[in-house]
Amino acid sequence: MKAIFLTTMFVLTSLVTGCDQLKQFDVSENLINDYISQKTNFQKHIGEDDVVSADIKLSNLTIQIGRTEPGKINLSGTADLKINSFFGKTSAKVDLILSGQPSYQADQGAIYIKSMTIDNYKVSPEKMDAVVVALKPYLDTTITTYFDNQPVYVLDPEKNSAEAAAFKLAKGIEVKPGKFVIQL
Repeated sequence: MKAIFLTTMFVLTSLVTGCDQLKQFDVSENLINDYISQKTNFQKHIGEDDVVSADIKLSNLTIQIGRTEPGKINLSGTADLKINSFFGKTSAKVDLILSGQPSYQADQGAIYIKSMTIDNYKVSPEKMDAVVVALKPYLDTTITTYFDNQPVYVLDPEKNSAEAAAFKLAKGIEVKPGKFVIQL
């Protein structure tokens, strides 16, 4: 009798746990960081060639989800700049901290970061700070446009049944510390 009771409790617990997993699909920071490192290839030429211009390449991008501000993400990384001006050619490295608002596009199964802004940056060498300040409006616009149009994660229905269900049934996205929760 005790064995039947324990078996019944085990089955009921498994059903409740299984049903709960069908209500949402979690996309972790690690999963997104892996995706970003493989799929993001941000390289851009900005500025005015006759005055000042820069070739920019973003690298070492790492996301933090919902950790500093509810409902938002932070993205840190490095911008390598090759700068041309009437003073000559030079280069700089800019460590960036960006923030933005996640958005889920159900028809694509894609998570985008909208309204990305530069919250903080550090330039090395420091003597290049004035040049980066001059380029910052272009850099802001370029980064915002890129992430408005380039997803940071796309669900792959071929990957596993959980992602296939999320792709098919997703209703929206919720930001929790360390992960996106896609409601099914």
